[in-house]
Order: sequence, then C-alpha cells, then structure tokens
Amino acid sequence: MTLFVLNSQNTIAQVSISGATCVVSGGEVGYLYNATGSMSDQDVFSWKVTGGTVVGSENSATNGSVIASGSTIRIIWNKGVSNGTIKLTNSRLGDSELSVKIVDFPNSISLPNGLINVGTTITITGSGPSSSICTPLSSFWWEVADAISGPFESIDGATDKNLTVVVNQGKKFYRRVLSVNGNLLFSNIISIDPQ
Repeated sequence: MTLFVLNSQNTIAQVSISGATCVVSGGEVGYLYNATGSMSDQDVFSWKVTGGTVVGSENSATNGSVIASGSTIRIIWNKGVSNGTIKLTNSRLGDSELSVKIVDFPNSISLPNGLINVGTTITITGSGPSSSICTPLSSFWWEVADAISGPFESIDGATDKNLTVVVNQGKKFYRRVLSVNGNLLFSNIISIDPQ
C-alpha cells in the first residue's frame, strides 16, 4: 500500500492600492483609487486619507464593503499641500500605503507688454504646474471668440501650453482650456485689439 502525503502551502494574502501618484489639487471629479489583491465579498476596508477629502463626504476617512472586483475610493486632493497619503487597512489582508505628490495647476494666460499691430506675431503665455515635483497627466486647447461672452470656438491644432498667433484686423478674445483628470478648467479671457 502506497501512502501519499499532500503538503498544502498557505500563502499570505495581501492588499495593495492602485491609482495616480502624481495629482493636481482641487477640482470636482477627484482621483479614483482601487484596492487590489486576494479579496472576498466579506472583506471590509478602512481607508485613511491625509492631504485630501473623500468625494461625497467631508471626512478624510471612510469604510466600505468590497464587492467581487474590489473596493474603490475617490479623493479630491487639497490645495496648498505637496504630499498626501492613502492608507488601506483590512484585518485579514493587512495594510497598504500609497504616497501621492500633489501640485497646484493654475490656468491663467497673459500677453506680452507693448503695442500690438496688425500682422504682428505674438505669443500668449499660459501658466503651468506650480511645482516640478511631478508632471500630472493633462491636456490643453485654445479657443477664440469675437465677443467676451462667446461663443468660443476651438483653434485647430492649438494644443500647447502657449499660443502663437498672427494678429489680424478686429478685436478677438482668447482663452485656454485645461483638462486634467476629467475636470475642465477655463483660463481668464484676454483680448487682442490691434492698433
């Protein structure tokens, strides 16, 4: 008679956090973070957030039950803060912590000083992130209108931080649109009225 002995190996389940680690402060959408790992439907997670607010609440922490695919949290990061953390705790799976770099990203535009004539080439300068600690995912486009109240129309191919234009006859109004993490931020409006 032959005896077979089966060895069972227990692996320690762990949990981790996935989501953006270079973020822009403010906005209304917030950044999405997911708990990932060997989770079950009965797992309950505790999230502790430093430097941000959980969307839908005024608190910096929230609890939630995990469904089959995992647990999520959405965070709006605070202005004036350069670092944040998210700590995820589960009694069975343990802890995970994610460090986040936070930058302010004002969306303002300006013109060079001096007289502007018809036919002059000028560059409208747009602001960038307030810090170089990281470069958050973002995109720009520029719009123009004949009146300050619009309607504004996109300028074909104008997707850079700055806009270079050849000034034509007639007053025009310009603004830059910044898209970051689902938020659309409109710059101040400037006018070019050549002499």
